[in-house]
Amino acid sequence: MAKTRTRQPSRRQQKRKPPPSRSRTPAAPWHRTRGWLPWAVGFAVLIGVVLAARSGGDDAQAPGAGGTNPVVGSDLHSLVVDPDDPDTVYIGSHDGVSVSRDGGGSWEPIETLDGADAMGWAFTDDAILVGGHPGLYVSTDGGETFEQRNEGLPNTDVHALGAGPATIYAASPAVGVFVSTDGAAS
Repeated sequence: MAKTRTRQPSRRQQKRKPPPSRSRTPAAPWHRTRGWLPWAVGFAVLIGVVLAARSGGDDAQAPGAGGTNPVVGSDLHSLVVDPDDPDTVYIGSHDGVSVSRDGGGSWEPIETLDGADAMGWAFTDDAILVGGHPGLYVSTDGGETFEQRNEGLPNTDVHALGAGPATIYAASPAVGVFVSTDGAAS
């Protein structure tokens, strides 16, 4: 009796099983993960605690109430404390800069920084430097007045500043980092 053989399909002919589907969705881009939210909330709480502690917690006011809090625009970019005087605080926005010389108790605008869009700050022994979209501003009178100094800058869009003993670093999204070794004279 002859054996009948059932022919098995070749491997090529066999249907391949689809790979198992992944149950995990791809990771969202960094700007959608909201990982910055806890930091932003923590920073806001810290500022509120500092302002309340300075005022004793009894007379804390809402921003703009009574004219004691800084009103410099709705898009705040920077908050910096003078390293030589912890009671002097600067806050910068698209519209300008306000300063408090009593630890946040009262605020006044710095007229020479109207529209400065203050984002970056640096302090040297001789000057206070502020960077923004319009360029670099320098004060040599302890922050009372500022003068715009854009001569020699490869780009005036200054987002960040840093200073060493004789060197000033400026960062621009258009050209990267540039350096001055003569106290921002060039």
